[in-house]
Amino acid sequence: AACNNFFFYSVLGDGTVFDFGSFKVLHVVNRIYSRLHPVEYAERVKIITYFLSCCIREYKELGYVQDHTFQIFVNQTINQLILLFKGEKKFFLLDNSMHVQKIRLSEFLEDATMFCAFRDPRSNFRALNIESPSYTETVEKFVETIKKKQISFRKDIEFLEKEKISERNTRVVKVEFEQFVLNEKYRDSLAESVGLNLSNREKYSRFKPWESVCNTINYMQHPKQEEIRFIERELGEYCREIISVNYSDDIQ
Repeated sequence: AACNNFFFYSVLGDGTVFDFGSFKVLHVVNRIYSRLHPVEYAERVKIITYFLSCCIREYKELGYVQDHTFQIFVNQTINQLILLFKGEKKFFLLDNSMHVQKIRLSEFLEDATMFCAFRDPRSNFRALNIESPSYTETVEKFVETIKKKQISFRKDIEFLEKEKISERNTRVVKVEFEQFVLNEKYRDSLAESVGLNLSNREKYSRFKPWESVCNTINYMQHPKQEEIRFIERELGEYCREIISVNYSDDIQ
């Protein structure tokens, strides 16, 4: 079933819309792939399909897919995407390519750096309340969920360390959202850590930090401040103290 969903939704961009997640996949896939040359795309799909068939055949024979076989499939798929989209550029950057709760899947990647952004739970809670009309969890449930996710992430990192993913030149980097927004040196250090040349960038063409400042302190406008105090008591270790914000040097 997973293979079928991947092929029809992610490769062909054709499937039944049964929830918002499936709609989003189909919408993004069709929007991106419509810009590609159909013949070249078909050639890449042919290669991906071959390795996908290897996984299916192995599952039928053994009742499961061996990690080695799946790893080949994953990296071949990524390589074909790189050839499609990257051209002559050196780096291939993906946004939201893997949910942080699925970061353990990094064990199947080669030569990859995964940046996982974590946000102050107070601003996260506030954002969910104002940006997601369908979000109805209580603050108590939110705190419980965050605690579980943090524990899960730590366990996943320990697992990946045992799997020695660094030997395949793969690593997971935990990024603090507030630091990323407020500290240019921090942003630059992340870029340089993967070999990006800062002199080649078009500064502020995509990310404008001064526009995101309000997202670091949006919880101050939360109408039920007792909920914010509750988060601070229960998740204090994940709350970030922001003393001041000054972008005069950054913008100049």
